[in-house]
Amino acid sequence: QAGRGNLGAPGGGAMEEARALLDSLMGPTRDTKVDKSKIGESFREKKICKNHLIGFCPTDHMDNYFRGKECNKRGILECCKIHSDATRTEFEQHPETERFRDEYEREYLAFLDKLIADANSIIRRERPLARPLAPQVRLRDTATVEVHRWEEENKELTLRAEELAEEGKLAESRECLEKVRLNNTQIDMKKESYTYMCGEEVCDVCGLRYVIGDSREDKTNSVTHRRSRMHTGYVLIREKAEEIRARIREREKARERDAPAPGVEKDENGRSRRQASRSRSRRRRRSSRSRSRSRGGRSKRKARSASR
Repeated sequence: QAGRGNLGAPGGGAMEEARALLDSLMGPTRDTKVDKSKIGESFREKKICKNHLIGFCPTDHMDNYFRGKECNKRGILECCKIHSDATRTEFEQHPETERFRDEYEREYLAFLDKLIADANSIIRRERPLARPLAPQVRLRDTATVEVHRWEEENKELTLRAEELAEEGKLAESRECLEKVRLNNTQIDMKKESYTYMCGEEVCDVCGLRYVIGDSREDKTNSVTHRRSRMHTGYVLIREKAEEIRARIREREKARERDAPAPGVEKDENGRSRRQASRSRSRRRRRSSRSRSRSRGGRSKRKARSASR
């Protein structure tokens, strides 16, 4: 179903893209000699993406939802088949569209379910790794320099206070310790101004781990991640899978309703032999009652004529 694209040799990329665009607009047979016996059948060729015919192809190499570093890690390959709207129209106008639709939709659902199962596996793996919401300190460059200067000064003041105390100069020793206390207060205030609540959560749709809380980091958060192409792709995939699953269930229920009971054959009108026999019996009974009423009416009229 899917494989990595090969846009050709260097310098041929633009030509290959143009050819793919023409295929999508006009169909893959635009340059080939038409075989009249196969008109309307090109959608069945292996090079045609069946996912595009019945829905959308999330890995279309011209409009891939799964490009980028994260998607590369997940091993999601591009589909390099032809995605043609002209071929989709040909498919929808085919006299046996529903038969092919049932086949293609079952294959499509298996493809979508595989992508969903892989995403669910990533979700289970990532959840234990997400950092809980907790206070975080992120000092900027200037604040880091100031805090470092105060901490170094405190080390010197502490040593000086100990030396003065040993020399019996207690007043001077207390002055040094007071400066240490003031520096610590400055450090605490500076860190507090750069402290915020931050953690991580895992998206239950695509499995991406993103930052939550008052994030001041240049990382994906709950808003930016939901705008990403990958997240949008997984939303569409999950919705489409449920839609296809519901259609397949409806077709199966319709087949069960139309299927005859075991051992019961159907006639040329699609009715079971038993139903046809019951219909004939009902018609015979109605005909018999009608004849009886007709004979009874004639007998009554004769009797009235005789009495006169």
